[in-house]
Amino acid sequence: MRALPLVQAPTYNRLVDTPRHYTRHPSQFTDRRPTRADLERYRDAGFGRDDLMGAAAFGMATRLMIFGINPGLWSAAVNAPFAYPGNRFWPSLFQAGITEYLIDASAGMSDEDEHYLATRGVTLTNLVNRATAKASELSRGELHLGAAKALTLARLHSPHTVVIVGITAFRDAFGMTKATLGEQDLDAVSTALRAVSFPADALPNETIIPVDPEIVTNESSRDWPTRVRLWVVPQPSGLNAHETVSSLAEKWREVHESSYSLDDSRNSWEHIPQLWRYGH
Repeated sequence: MRALPLVQAPTYNRLVDTPRHYTRHPSQFTDRRPTRADLERYRDAGFGRDDLMGAAAFGMATRLMIFGINPGLWSAAVNAPFAYPGNRFWPSLFQAGITEYLIDASAGMSDEDEHYLATRGVTLTNLVNRATAKASELSRGELHLGAAKALTLARLHSPHTVVIVGITAFRDAFGMTKATLGEQDLDAVSTALRAVSFPADALPNETIIPVDPEIVTNESSRDWPTRVRLWVVPQPSGLNAHETVSSLAEKWREVHESSYSLDDSRNSWEHIPQLWRYGH
């Protein structure tokens, strides 16, 4: 597989000297709520290539790499994931024990909260960068590229566990129409990815989407890494009436406990040298 451009990132003690004032994701709305007109200006906007938040952004080991589907207009406006007021993502992570306090991202992600997520080994990103009012506005081709992005980042950062948030988007992106919630069979994932058909014009611009082009052009290069677990959890937005904060937290607790398990060949995510990230 063609080598991706890499640079060595600085390493930090997880609990002591994480750098301060590292405002990667400033919000334009710290002093007021975005209006409807504000939100419309962010329609179809993208976070760009550099959309990782948390551990991987600092070159630190990632225990959980969480993929949202794509940013909603509110999230795009405040430049923070799952930021719409009332979204149950952050409350469910808190209730599951993944975070020790409730993060409020509705006005943007503070430096302190992003640094805290990094010390917990959590990285957040999206399958698709383009902001829409609803995930259903995304094309099948965009979602397929999202699966290629997830595969690229799983190989590059070697997290213990990748989590896709949203079963319908996962089925469409990975070509697994019968997939169910929970941990995925990696052989089945690899088989499905090899069968994904990318349009002729789907080759991504690497300066915008971090995807290894060989994944798009060569179906034999689409095997999911066997040392990276893959889970799917439900969409936490209010549109999903089947779930509550408690039911979401129960599913996240399974993921959380699994990511600390010592029954695989790696024993622990802590020892993995995580010194590399994408160049700019």
